[in-house]
Amino acid sequence: MFGGKKQKSSGNQSLIGQGAKLRGDLSFDGDCYIDGLIEGNVSTGNSDKAYLSISEAGRVKGNVSVRLLDLSGRIDGDVYVSEKAVFGPSARV
Repeated sequence: MFGGKKQKSSGNQSLIGQGAKLRGDLSFDGDCYIDGLIEGNVSTGNSDKAYLSISEAGRVKGNVSVRLLDLSGRIDGDVYVSEKAVFGPSARV
């Protein structure tokens, strides 16, 4: 993850698995891993440790607003990152 250092988990974890499709906005606290498709906006709740990871197979069709982002997949929308973003070689915005 970020700079070779392991991201410390907040304890709350969400997973949208590969092949899963969610229609609607997603708000989360903690860590969120997206391997499937989200058709809607993705944002963090009140957590100051919120982290979003989108794998190569993951896709968001909507806006993303998070504190920390690790993107290897695709986002079709605007991206707002308040602290740090890491883009893999297959990332597309």
